[in-house]
Amino acid sequence: MDSTVVAQIQKQYEKRSSESLIGLKINLYTHYEVEAVSDAFRLLREDDIYYSPDCFMIGDSFLTTHLGYGSTKLSTPTEQSFFFKVMCELVYEVKSSVEHLFVGEAKPFIVADMPDGSTCDNLTATKNAEQLIKFGADVIKIEVASSKALSIVENLCRQGILVMAHIGYTPQTSENRLYGSSLEEVLDIFNLARQLRDCGISSLVIERVAEIVNQSLCVNRENSLPVYSIFSGKSPFGGQSLNVWDSVFLPPFQARFFPPTAKYGIEKYPEMYSRQIITQHFTELLRLTILGDYPLSPPQKLSFEDIEKIRSINPWKNDSCVQKIT
Repeated sequence: MDSTVVAQIQKQYEKRSSESLIGLKINLYTHYEVEAVSDAFRLLREDDIYYSPDCFMIGDSFLTTHLGYGSTKLSTPTEQSFFFKVMCELVYEVKSSVEHLFVGEAKPFIVADMPDGSTCDNLTATKNAEQLIKFGADVIKIEVASSKALSIVENLCRQGILVMAHIGYTPQTSENRLYGSSLEEVLDIFNLARQLRDCGISSLVIERVAEIVNQSLCVNRENSLPVYSIFSGKSPFGGQSLNVWDSVFLPPFQARFFPPTAKYGIEKYPEMYSRQIITQHFTELLRLTILGDYPLSPPQKLSFEDIEKIRSINPWKNDSCVQKIT
């Protein structure tokens, strides 16, 4: 385990002592996107907005963005093996660009997403995680939607590998819906977050969860963790996961909660994905996020009584009466 990265994560988390400060996890894939994001933060500084990214993540969504696949699922071992090699090359490319463009406390740590097929068992997951670290990753991200995935996380953490866990909607393995629409499901999410913390993860990503779940998990309490949310509304003391691609290109469906900065259909790629265009769009998305105008809040399906119950719960405090994930 890299103690320097652990200290960096802790220091970034401590900066969220003000509810107006947001942790920023930025998903990107290539050197020219890193260059554009560096330009965007420089432009913000010129307007006296001083922010730095917590981390850059090279995600398996490269399949659905730059490669035009329909999902992040890969159907054959050959596809899985080939794309894992692509991921390693992208991690190296991003890491090299970050080393050149970001210095000191402004330098983000590097997260590598574990793509479909790369965590099929403990031995395979360990081998692939170590390979991604060799190519420049500081932290490995794992989607957790089953007890098997929880076991993979626990095993990696035991070996000293830094893990960012992803819960709620997980694109490789779970149904695309809002999670935390009942009190029972909210308690399950809280329980899973505690289980993952106790395994030794360094941070948590939550996707498509009820906003009250996001807000509850983001309160900095004893034994809590840094949280980055996606499509889960806003939260004081929270973090946002932003995708550089989504700041420029519209999704191929009606999407109320995607970045409002997107302008082009994907048929305009790569023509309209230059460093200059990315910088323009991502600067605006950063500005909207930092000022609290993005993201929107998803519809609330919980009752007022359930929301009040949830507000009274410390999700990071162990509670033996809540069932574990099965």
